[in-house]
Amino acid sequence: MNVLLNSANIVVLAQNYNPSIASKDWLRDKNIIAEQATNFINTPLFSLFESQNFLLTVDENKLEVGLKVVNESNLGTLKQIVIEYVNKLPHTPYNAVGLNSSWNIKKPGEEDLTGLIKQKFLPESETKAFNDLVRGAVFPGSIIRYKDGDFAVKLTIDPIPSIIDNNVVVKEVIGRFNYHCDVGNVEHVKRRVAEVDEKIRRSKSVLKTLLEKG
Repeated sequence: MNVLLNSANIVVLAQNYNPSIASKDWLRDKNIIAEQATNFINTPLFSLFESQNFLLTVDENKLEVGLKVVNESNLGTLKQIVIEYVNKLPHTPYNAVGLNSSWNIKKPGEEDLTGLIKQKFLPESETKAFNDLVRGAVFPGSIIRYKDGDFAVKLTIDPIPSIIDNNVVVKEVIGRFNYHCDVGNVEHVKRRVAEVDEKIRRSKSVLKTLLEKG
């Protein structure tokens, strides 16, 4: 099973962010983002900083930093950007951290994953009853919620239908993870953000285990 990371971002929710401070000069002088801006917005209610590899946005309640180019080096830098940002604002009342990732799943040598996802998410005993209720092809997915340490996790499995030789098949599946944890202060934020590498590795393992045939 090929499981490839498509995107990753970190969200920190808080009360009373001041988006206007996130100017290009402030982000550079505070050693938050070293890259040059390719796109930039700075207003009292919303700021955006976009560079070659990263996208940072902040409004009054949410800081979000995401990858534009996905690789291991950028993932490490992503974590440091968020930690440096919140570290410069230690008295901000922080509420929660979200670690989010999206994955592309394919099976080498198999053009159609329809049988696999039906086996996993629509048991044969339920197929006939379901087919009596709907017309046309059915491509089941799933939403799974569980705990991982201090994080509440939501995993969404979304099959992507394609048309091949006039047949509708599933060539790929998208897996989306949201790790959510309530926090109370900046030190708590930094500890949870520092876990992003571990949660990325664990997410990949969860998907491989979940979608293996068996």
